[in-house]
Amino acid sequence: QVDNFMPMKETFRDAETLQPVALHEGSIKSFFLTAHVTTNVPPGTYQGAVRLAAADGKSLGDIPVALTVLPFELPSPKTYFDPGKDFLVSSYSYITLGFIMEQNGGDSTLARRQMEAILRNQVAHNHNIHWMYWVGFNGKRAEIDWTLDAMKRAGMRTDIVLVGNIAPRGSNAEKRAHARSAARWFDDKLGHHNVYIGFGDEPNAAWCVEARPTFEIYQKEGFKFIIAGGEQVFHKVGYLYDWHNSPQDAAVD
Repeated sequence: QVDNFMPMKETFRDAETLQPVALHEGSIKSFFLTAHVTTNVPPGTYQGAVRLAAADGKSLGDIPVALTVLPFELPSPKTYFDPGKDFLVSSYSYITLGFIMEQNGGDSTLARRQMEAILRNQVAHNHNIHWMYWVGFNGKRAEIDWTLDAMKRAGMRTDIVLVGNIAPRGSNAEKRAHARSAARWFDDKLGHHNVYIGFGDEPNAAWCVEARPTFEIYQKEGFKFIIAGGEQVFHKVGYLYDWHNSPQDAAVD
């Protein structure tokens, strides 16, 4: 546990100006320079330098910097085997309001600002799908409702939705009722329920076979399933789910 690095605390923020640091002999410090290129910058190579100076203002030298702006915008990610198919990029970091509140001291208002900032940062890096949870930190759907709105404001895709923690425990009758209810909720919210359900994580083939009724119930209502797993699961029961998340290239049906 690291208590001195809490980026979600309200007091944790970048300094308004670049601050001096002490460079001790025999030690190493890392510095990161981020360049944000806007769409109105003409293509070409731009050169400059980062100037190093001592506390008394004496120059210690320059670090040359060259930035090449290419004559195109970064395209949406596509699969290697078929450039016409989307390669859907999502994070397994499970970023939720509840997770952020655990780190920022329970401030829900701050968590919403931080969550939107995270989503906008992901979009800036061509990461435009966010993995959500059906039931949020308050045990209700309010979090997914708010998160979908925040995704839209951030410029994320909502024509495809990834949701975990959606299939409840219980009888098949209870699952059928829940699947119909969830489909209506997404239809009212988004006009569709093109939803991939995160269900199971690197399971063995026996687990997938036992879970077959749950797959069938939700797939009958139009839902899809995403499972992370190895080839042995894919070859034995891959027909049960719609998106195989693996270290190798995977396709979306």
